[in-house]
Amino acid sequence: SRAEDRTALLADYERKSSGRGELGEMAESGLLLAVRGKLHVFETEAERFELKLPECELRLEKDSVGFLLRVFKVPPAPKPRTRAAFAAGKEEPMEHPTLVLEQIVADDMRHQFFSKELSFVWVLPSFGSDAEPKCLSFRLEAAGDFVQLRNQFSVCLFESKMDFSKLNAGDQDWVRESERDDMDLSGDDDEEATSGESRYSKLGDERSGVRVGGENQESEEDDAQNSQLAVGYNNGRAFVVRGSRMGVFKSQQEGLDYQSLLRFKPQKGATFNPSQILLHQQDQSMLVLDPHDHKKVLRMDLERGSIVDEWGGLAQDVSTVARAEKYANLTPNPEFLGLNENALMRMDPRTKGLVVQSKAYAKGSRAKMDCMATTGAGYVAVASTNGDIRLYDQIGKNAKTHLPGLGVPIIGIDVTEDGTFVLATTKQFLLLIDTRVAGEAKGGFLKSMGKAKPPPLRLMLKPEDIVKHKIKDVSFTPAHFNTGSSLEKNIVTSTGPFVVVWNFRQVKAGRRNAYQIRRYRDNIVADEFEYNNEGKIIVTLPNDVTYNAMK
Repeated sequence: SRAEDRTALLADYERKSSGRGELGEMAESGLLLAVRGKLHVFETEAERFELKLPECELRLEKDSVGFLLRVFKVPPAPKPRTRAAFAAGKEEPMEHPTLVLEQIVADDMRHQFFSKELSFVWVLPSFGSDAEPKCLSFRLEAAGDFVQLRNQFSVCLFESKMDFSKLNAGDQDWVRESERDDMDLSGDDDEEATSGESRYSKLGDERSGVRVGGENQESEEDDAQNSQLAVGYNNGRAFVVRGSRMGVFKSQQEGLDYQSLLRFKPQKGATFNPSQILLHQQDQSMLVLDPHDHKKVLRMDLERGSIVDEWGGLAQDVSTVARAEKYANLTPNPEFLGLNENALMRMDPRTKGLVVQSKAYAKGSRAKMDCMATTGAGYVAVASTNGDIRLYDQIGKNAKTHLPGLGVPIIGIDVTEDGTFVLATTKQFLLLIDTRVAGEAKGGFLKSMGKAKPPPLRLMLKPEDIVKHKIKDVSFTPAHFNTGSSLEKNIVTSTGPFVVVWNFRQVKAGRRNAYQIRRYRDNIVADEFEYNNEGKIIVTLPNDVTYNAMK
């Protein structure tokens, strides 16, 4: 087929242009790239792209504002002069390209590249109160032009936030290839992903919601809203933070039942609104962080409903905590991990001082660590506000692998139980990172991936869906894999009132748009799969808690 021919041409071009060439140097100003193609506009009612400009040129330029994408209408080639006109010395007036649109290169373009169609699709934001955003598609004819546009755009996007020239050669290649959509990450165990069958689970109907504190209880904190969600693995309970209180819910076949209301009150002092909660020790305890005291970790006994331990006076701040292993809360193990922007710590309440191991970076360094996740074996993935990701096999030593990120803050991170895939969340997109190294038995947690690291896969909403659903701003909540005794099958996140579920197995097979999207009546605060049930998603709204049963 024509698409297969194009894919073959594309692969051939990528092999021939594997060197860094002109893309390794960023011109100080002026034209960086110009390619010819056809411009299409997505018609929402017909749900298809319509041709608007059959002859146009897309240019990437750099000026004092930053990096610009410009599209010009190209005039038709001039007709050859007649003999009479030539004899008379008449010159036909020259037509020049006409500027059609101009846009600053940024993540809010919500762009995607499609190698089979040789197309670049993005969103043009509204201009003026009456204008609606438009979804545009620029389709190229030459595979070489497509690869050059994709690679140059990746560099411009990174350079708009960070200095591309400071990356080493391997990391530069990683950034250039971050827009690829033609990667197959599936393994031999992914029979569903490689079978070619479409088995996407569909989001079902929203079940009736329940309020924190019960339906009829008057709130003592009228201004408070739901802010955090923790889903238990042992007893089917869900915990929702609302101000200085926490509602406890029991998952039932037809919905969630409100059970009790707990308060965050230390043994001495007033109630507080926690900055983080984490289920612990067979879900009988909960670790709690107080935003007013970063040198203290508290433990709530969930059976008693009160805070029973306070480990204070720590030598280092603790801004977030995580489990020692992915499913450590299924065990009585009291150990857990702590993190601040410059240090990663292993903590054991049975020891004096609490911290038993740590890996610290100098203050003022680029570490800026912000969130973390662990594998089933206790390997740790740490993400930072500057986009970096570090993979550790143990705490106290240097990271085995350091990934440069794409220059945007990472707000959440998850990892598969076996450590094969890392899932990082940014405001505008998710990053799926394969930690396996071709030809090596050890992955990125046990050995530096170096230049062998495969490019990341960006997961985002299709530009067509953003326009179709009139999504003005994309702001993802931290994404999670489903949890349980089986392999991971789905990924859940949300933006505004929309819950989004990707079919993980289909994504690994190269189908990055294998997702379902569903609108709720209010913005979503947090969402997470029920343990051992990828068909049920607990969804927290500002004033309700509900769940969605996938069909």
